[in-house]
Amino acid sequence: MKKPEGKISSSEFDRVAVKVAGETYLGKPFSARREGLSVSDHVMFAAGSLSKRMIFSALCHDAGEEEIAYTLMRAAMKCTAAGKIPKQASLNLSFPQSTEEKLIREQVRALRETADVLKIKLSDIVISRNRSETATLSVSVCAGESILKAESENACFKNAGKDAAESIIMIGSAGCEGAAVLGKRNPEVLEAKYAKSFLETGRFLRECEKLFDEGFLRKLWPYVNYSVAAGEGGIFAALWELSEQTHLGMTADLQSILLDTLTIEICETLDTDPYVLLSGGCMILVSDEPEAAVAVCAEAGVEAAVIGTLEKGNDKKIINNDELRFLEPFREDSLGKAQE
Repeated sequence: MKKPEGKISSSEFDRVAVKVAGETYLGKPFSARREGLSVSDHVMFAAGSLSKRMIFSALCHDAGEEEIAYTLMRAAMKCTAAGKIPKQASLNLSFPQSTEEKLIREQVRALRETADVLKIKLSDIVISRNRSETATLSVSVCAGESILKAESENACFKNAGKDAAESIIMIGSAGCEGAAVLGKRNPEVLEAKYAKSFLETGRFLRECEKLFDEGFLRKLWPYVNYSVAAGEGGIFAALWELSEQTHLGMTADLQSILLDTLTIEICETLDTDPYVLLSGGCMILVSDEPEAAVAVCAEAGVEAAVIGTLEKGNDKKIINNDELRFLEPFREDSLGKAQE
């Protein structure tokens, strides 16, 4: 299709001209996508854009040893959610000037151990000093090969142009990363109420390791049409991002959202909302074959559940028994509030 006459620039034309089932639509940004297009078409557009990304980043402030390891994992999970195997990572660590060399070495060791678990090569580690009182970490993960071969990727869009239902699946538990951080930062408060064995948060990374197993991903991805990695802002922020990226509305069932028992107890004790709590190790999947996707997860020992559906429109609805509420844009992770 040739660029139309007028003042529209080439880049603008590329942005608003989209193809669906062999036909080309042209209109204002995203408006054409909402007129006569199916839910599956919207998902296909979003997936096409996501597949072009090759660099995925994550940032951590006030970084302790656990937070540093989790940040690398969270950046790698963004790469996985884009349908690619994380290949290598570059890291930029900045420490207060008073930080002892021993502590810096421990932080780097934690990063190397996490990279080994995730099978990611650390290409660069830049260490600097700053004048603040907190350590920060910036991670950039470079994507390697696609999880699926090209012919398998095309099979994911077999419903393009059709009004096929698209289910929302979550894998992993909401708020686990934030709960693990809070558990390390508030030991006195929590150990006064719970046994140390119950508060053991090291299993969080061990559970996340399953999500990076290539065998598991290659079995799961034929049933995945789109994916969003949860992170800052928790499961609610991930659902909002999913809706915004696909330009669709959604309905999610609050009672179906997966929460770990330890996360529930830590959040109740520290008066923290688990639904907007840091949720690395959790992904949102879109699938038109949800039963098959959940079965693959169950076989691999990965917790998964259907929590809602995508639908035409803009409303982002959360249902809690007979109560209906509308999702709001992400403003602040509850991890920050818990530390006040």
